[in-house]
Amino acid sequence: MIKLIATDLDGTLLNIFHTTDNYILRTIDKVLDNDMVFVIATGRSMHEDQYERLFGNRKIYRIINNGSLIYNLEHDIIFEKTIDKETINEILSLFPNQAFSFISKNRTLVNAPEKDFIEALGTQQKLVERIFHKVTLEFLVGNEYDATHHQILDEEIIKINCRINDLDTRKRFKEYVNNNRKIVNKPFSEGMFEITHSDVNKANALKFLLKELNIEESQVATFGDGGNDIELLYEFENSYAPKGANLEARSAAKNTIGHNSNYAVPRKIRQLIRKNGR
Repeated sequence: MIKLIATDLDGTLLNIFHTTDNYILRTIDKVLDNDMVFVIATGRSMHEDQYERLFGNRKIYRIINNGSLIYNLEHDIIFEKTIDKETINEILSLFPNQAFSFISKNRTLVNAPEKDFIEALGTQQKLVERIFHKVTLEFLVGNEYDATHHQILDEEIIKINCRINDLDTRKRFKEYVNNNRKIVNKPFSEGMFEITHSDVNKANALKFLLKELNIEESQVATFGDGGNDIELLYEFENSYAPKGANLEARSAAKNTIGHNSNYAVPRKIRQLIRKNGR
């Protein structure tokens, strides 16, 4: 019997506009009405305002920033893993001209002007045309730009995001990350960097939560589609990737289902609920 559903958001649970709708929300309500636990496991920061826009006042656990933070049903942090100050200082010193998002539990600091930061994200024109207004601006809401070295080091940083377009800088940064055992890069897609503490991933965060809830791993169903979902899909026996997932995610998952554009994930969740009732 499945007691807990854990799912990624973009490209997985959410619709093609990267948001919720009546069908998705009714599916979550069915999970909760059947005394099951619902968990979102996302690379997003998912601060309170964004959470409420997507899910209202529903009682959902949040694994966010690829597993760096876990929120319980009362919106309290029950797990937090930060990046050490030495690493942050090195990144700022070694790559002074690169724009980074330094994410803490309360805010996001960017060491560049807003215009430069958005231009760096917008070099892939097709990507911008597809998601700029629906997704990119959502991720950028609340960013604080032109943050100083000192301001960033004063924060407890849990995740660092960036897109590096200069090939030489990208190569140097990738080498730096690969040679630093204290951090790991778990990006959704190639070309992005999503840096966290080396112990952080969605699967580890979910296992922490399962111990808190006294739920067995065999009683969990997981869903994901990107590079930051690989452990979540590989380490749980009831794991599902939509057909639109990248190759690594599909290979890690035990099952492949339909496209997320056709509500494959909420449909599968409803099937699991019905199976529980047999």
